[in-house]
Parts: sequence; C-alpha cells; structure tokens
Amino acid sequence: RPMHHHHRDRHVATFRGLDTGGLDTGARIGDRLVAVDIEGTGAHVAREDVEALVATVPSEEVRCLPGHDQWVIGPGTRDAHVTPASIRDAMTRKANPVIHGGVVRGTWVRREHQLVVTWYSDRRPTDSSIEREVRRMSNTLDHDLELRVAPANTETLPPGPTGRA
Repeated sequence: RPMHHHHRDRHVATFRGLDTGGLDTGARIGDRLVAVDIEGTGAHVAREDVEALVATVPSEEVRCLPGHDQWVIGPGTRDAHVTPASIRDAMTRKANPVIHGGVVRGTWVRREHQLVVTWYSDRRPTDSSIEREVRRMSNTLDHDLELRVAPANTETLPPGPTGRA
C-alpha cells in the first residue's frame, strides 16, 4: 500500500527501528522510495513496487475484517483514504470493518446464524459482492450464515464488536 508523504518518516523509522532524531529519514534511504500521485494525493512507494502499483486494477470486492485489522490500523484511522471520518470512532473502538474498494464502508457483527452488515456509505457494492463475502465467511467458519443488512445511523455508530467475530 502506498505511503502518504506525511507518514513516510515515521513509518520508515519504525520499520528500521530508528529514532529519526528530527532528521529527514528520506535523506537516509536515498532513492529507494518514489513519489507517486494517487488520485491527486502525493504518496511514496518502494521503487521495486512501482510497476505492480501501476498495473493494479481497483477492486470492488467486499471483505469483512476483524476489529483492529492492519488494513485499517496500519495507515492509521486518521487516513481518510482508508477510513472516512464518519466511521473513524467506530474503528478506533475495534468495530469490525467492512471494506469495499479498499475503503471502510461499514461494519459487521455475527449474531448466531446471521452476519449483520451496517453500511455507512452512499457507495454500495452489488448484492452479489456482499453475498460472495458471506459465503466465504460461511466456508471459513464451517457454519452457514444468513446476510442481514441493517440500516445505518451515523449518529449512533457501534462502539465496537458486539457479537462474535
């Protein structure tokens, strides 16, 4: 995943176990990172990953992830490219994210034989995309799950997982 330039120094220092000491970490890694523009936002990617990034086709798949999954926590919940501000509080309180197109668009909880998905975005995937994910989770858990889509109320976002993951 590309790294936003504001996070570059902190992430590179963390990965290398370095204390940046106020120095520009980018100066120490030479030309190993390449500046890229992703939908109008500057970011950095490892030079060896540029071709793969350019060849990447955006995904419309739906994935139900566990609370505090690295897809969300890795870049941080303040990264609006991954976690919209409207659902950030729920993600920091460990709600189970539903990802569509790489972005948190809702939450999910398992209640007995149901997978309850609450959608907080105007951008909704096809029903078949959601159903594929429910089948995938059913197979993984070796337990048939029925999909239920709950109405979203952005004023009362879930405080975190209230069912079994």
